[in-house]
Amino acid sequence: MSKIKIGIIAVVALALVGAGIYMFSDKEDSLIELSTFEKFEAALSRQGEIKEADMMVAFNIDILTSDPAMTRMAEILREVDFNYSIRQNMNNIDSPLIEGLLSLTYQQETALNLGFYMDGEKMVLSASDLISQAFYMNFKDYERYMNDLIASSGEDQQMPAVSMDIQEIMKQSMAFQKDFYSLEGIEGADNFDGEKYRSMLKQGFEGLLIEIEPFDVEIMENDQTKTVRCSGMQLDFNETQLIDLMIPILEEAKTDETLKTVIIAKAEQYMTFANSLYSIDYEAMGIEDPYDEINKGIDDLDENYIVRIDEIIKALNDYKEFYTGRGFNVSNKIGLDHTGMIIYWNMALTAKFGPVDSASDTISVRTKSVTNSYNKSLKFTDYSNIMDEGIDFVGLIEYPDSVESQMVLMQIYGSLMQKMSLNPLFRDIMTEIGVY
Repeated sequence: MSKIKIGIIAVVALALVGAGIYMFSDKEDSLIELSTFEKFEAALSRQGEIKEADMMVAFNIDILTSDPAMTRMAEILREVDFNYSIRQNMNNIDSPLIEGLLSLTYQQETALNLGFYMDGEKMVLSASDLISQAFYMNFKDYERYMNDLIASSGEDQQMPAVSMDIQEIMKQSMAFQKDFYSLEGIEGADNFDGEKYRSMLKQGFEGLLIEIEPFDVEIMENDQTKTVRCSGMQLDFNETQLIDLMIPILEEAKTDETLKTVIIAKAEQYMTFANSLYSIDYEAMGIEDPYDEINKGIDDLDENYIVRIDEIIKALNDYKEFYTGRGFNVSNKIGLDHTGMIIYWNMALTAKFGPVDSASDTISVRTKSVTNSYNKSLKFTDYSNIMDEGIDFVGLIEYPDSVESQMVLMQIYGSLMQKMSLNPLFRDIMTEIGVY
C-alpha cells in the first residue's frame, strides 16, 4: 500500500474522531434555534439513539458506456430495481435480531427474492423462488465443523480455533465503537481543539447544505400507509467542492501535534481491535501478515506526519487541476421528522470516467432510504421450528454427497434452469451472453 493511501487512512481516522467528538454529543437546543448545519449535526447525532428500526432501501444503477459490447448489459441493468427491507432490534445485545429481504424487479416483474434472518444463535437464508424450505446455520454447529476441518488438516497447532460467539463479537464491536469515539486514555488529548475543526467543517458546508421546503414522506407503519410531514435539507457537492473543503482542514491539521497524537492513537486502536477479532499467527503459518503494511504505514506517518499530509494535499490539488469534470457529483435530499430524526434520504451519485466533453462512460447510482419506524416494538418471523422444517446448511456442506444434499442441489438447479428460460431478467442476461 502506498504511503499516500496510508495517509488517507489516517485522515479517515481523523474524520471519525471528529465525528465522534460532536456527532454523539448531547444537544439540548430546540431545532428552531439551530443553524442549518447544527440541525444536520443534531440529526446525525440522533441516529445513535436508534436501537430498533424498520427501514426500506431502494436503489438502481445506470451505466452509460461507449463500449458497444457493454451497451445491452447496461440497458438491462438500468431496468433492474433493487429493494431491500430490513428490520433490526439491538435493544438486547445478548439477543440481537436482524431480518431483511432483498428483491430484484425487472420490467415490473419480480426476478428474485432473497431473505435473511439472524439472532444470537443462528442465521437463516431463504430463496423462495428457488426452493420452498429455508436454509439455517447454527453458529455452534458451524464453529464445530470448521474446527473439525482444521484439526483434520493437521494444522491445529498453527491455526486458531474458530469462534462464532455472535454475542461476544457484537459486545466487542460496540465496546470498540464507544472507545473509538472517545479521547479518553490518550495522553495529551485534553488539549485537542475539536471545535476548531468543527467550525471549519461548518464553514465548508456553507452553500452546499441548505434548507428546503417541507415535504411529505410515505411510510409503512404496521402494514398501513402513513404520510409524515418532514422538514427538508439539500446537500449537493462535486469532487472540486469536496477538495476545497478538505484542503484547509488538512493544512490546519498539518501543524497540529495534538491531532497527530490522536490520529496515531486511533489508527493503532483500530488495528488492535481488528487483530483481536480473529488473531492469527501468520509467521507460524508461513504466510505474510496482511496487516504488516498498514502497521508500517502508521509508524511511517508517526515519523513523517507533515510530509505525508503534504503529499495528500498535493495529490488533491493535482486531481483538481487535471480531472475537474471527470470526477463525481452527489445530490442528497434529506427529510427530518418532527423530532429531528432523519427518516428519509434520497441520494443521486454520478461519476464520470470518460472525457470531460463526453456523456458516455458514466455511472449513476440512486438510492432512497425510508425509515418506517424506529424504537417501536417490531414483529420478526418466528423461526423457532427451523431446525425441524428447514435445511441444515452445515450438514449440506459437511455431507455434500448424501442423498438429502443431492436432492436439495437438484431442486435448486432445476429452479434456476426454469428461471433462466422464463424470467425476463435471467432470460435477457442469458441471451446477451450467448447461452440462447
